[in-house]
Formats: sequence, C-alpha cells, structure tokens
Amino acid sequence: MSDDNGPWSDDDEEPPSGFPTGLALWVGLLLAVGIGIWFLNDLLPGQLSSDRDSNLEIVRLVALLALVSSGLVFARQIKLGEVVRNISIWTGLAAIVLVGYSFRTELEQLYYRVSGELVPSNAIALSDDELVINANADGHFYINGRANGERIRFLVDTGASGVTLSPQDASRIGIDLERLRFTQRFQTANGIGYGAPYRLDSLSIGAFDFADMDISINGADMSTSLLGMSVLNRLSACTFQGDGKLYLRR
Repeated sequence: MSDDNGPWSDDDEEPPSGFPTGLALWVGLLLAVGIGIWFLNDLLPGQLSSDRDSNLEIVRLVALLALVSSGLVFARQIKLGEVVRNISIWTGLAAIVLVGYSFRTELEQLYYRVSGELVPSNAIALSDDELVINANADGHFYINGRANGERIRFLVDTGASGVTLSPQDASRIGIDLERLRFTQRFQTANGIGYGAPYRLDSLSIGAFDFADMDISINGADMSTSLLGMSVLNRLSACTFQGDGKLYLRR
C-alpha cells in the first residue's frame, strides 16, 4: 500500500512556476517611483533641485524604499488588488506632499488671502513690501501684530500720534503695570487721559518689523490697542481704497 503522505505522493503541490508575483510587484513599484520622479521633475522644472547633494538624497531614499518594499518578494500570500490599492494610496499621498512642498510659497500666499477675507485683521502680504487689510464690519481697520513677540490686535488709528497698548494687552505681554509711571497727558473723547511711556524691544505687523519702538501704555481700560502715526510714518505709503481696503507699503 502506498503512503498517501509520502514524498512521492501525487497529491504534492507543484512548486510555483513563472515569474514570482511578489518580485513583479516589487520591480513595478520601483519603476513607478522612478517614473514618478521623472514626471514631477518634468512637470515642476526647477522645483526639484539638481545639485549633487539633493540627487544623492533622492538615491538614498529610493534605496531605502527598495529595501523596505523587498519584503513583497518573500510574501507567501499576496492579494494583488489590496497591494495595488495600498501602493496607489501611498504614492498619491507622497505626490501630494511633494507638490505641496514645492508650491509652499504659493500655498502660503493663498492661505493669507483666504484668511484675510475670513478674518479682516489678518493682513494679506501682496509682496515682501506691501500688505493689504480688509475693513471690518464696523468700517474700521484692524491688524494682528506682535509686541515683544506676543500677538496683539491693533486698531489702525491715523488720529493717534503713536502706538498705545491697552492695560489688558500690556499685562498679557508681561509688562508690570505697577512699575509704570503714568505721566503722559493726552486729550481723548472722554476728556484728559493718562499714559505711561514704554519702549518695546520689537513690534511687527505682518512682515514689517520695527525695533526699539517707543509706545504708551494707557492708564484706563481700552477695547483695543491703537496703531498710530509713529508706525505709519515709517512706511512709504498708507493708502485707503474705496473698496474697503487699506494698503501699507514700506
């Protein structure tokens, strides 16, 4: 009687013949990556650097991908549809990241334009030397800036001679109000007001930076801090347009 489980049994499975599926997928993946790099370099001329160090980095990354993906060759059971789907997803994500990084400057400008429309106090950078601010619903112009590195919302006030911080904003950026001397006198709509002189290490609005800025801390509560002529006079132009936009140029 023959042993059905013996080494010469007719029921033994024949070893797979032909080109292994895993190896085919692995080679196809590497070819797809190579074609993708070539296509992006042709589609985005100048965005992929052609210097020697960048080329070596690309080669290193491709070699790493080849090493990691070589596991496909030794996989015993491969669901072709699932593998192709996963490769397509990761390839698509990699392409999106690469395109986004290549066009990061344009996307940043788009972000500022959209945010400037949604939040009027976010200045839109038209260039390195020009900002535009949209009017708020109350007709005034507000701009988000930074005083000593801390974010502050200013009301652009051409009737104010300088920059005036509200006591709330001053405290929030670390100024000790108890140590200030409110010796400045100025006329307000509610009568005589008092302020304390102070010097900021830095003041910025959008991409415009100012160092060692003399300002005033108001002695009474204010709804918002004021950005006055001491800053606007440092700019080459401050233009109000009829379409509800304020253009600042340096």
